[in-house]
Amino acid sequence: MSAKLTISNQDRTSEYVAVLDGKDAALLYPLQTAEIEIEAGQHELTFREGEEAEIPGSCKPICFNIPDNKTFSMKVITNLLSIQILDAQGNLLNGRHGFLCGYVDEGVYVENPIA
Repeated sequence: MSAKLTISNQDRTSEYVAVLDGKDAALLYPLQTAEIEIEAGQHELTFREGEEAEIPGSCKPICFNIPDNKTFSMKVITNLLSIQILDAQGNLLNGRHGFLCGYVDEGVYVENPIA
């Protein structure tokens, strides 16, 4: 069973590391897209800046459950040193108030405390 995570770094100058389930999964270069093959099931995704710097603690992990043979696509955008994550349709997955829980992108279930 496998699925795919597609992440586009929309920042023009900064690179990020996608951290999947506590391990570095991909280096996201400016204006580039990375595809990560993952097992279907429950995962936790967060980001840190470059190789050394940490993104501020207000950036909460994205928890998602992805079924077999599905793709979860998102865009990473910097905004005042925090990261905004959008799904392929442009819906904001984290922001300033409340929580996001629900199905996005072909049945992928996301549960994300909003920063």
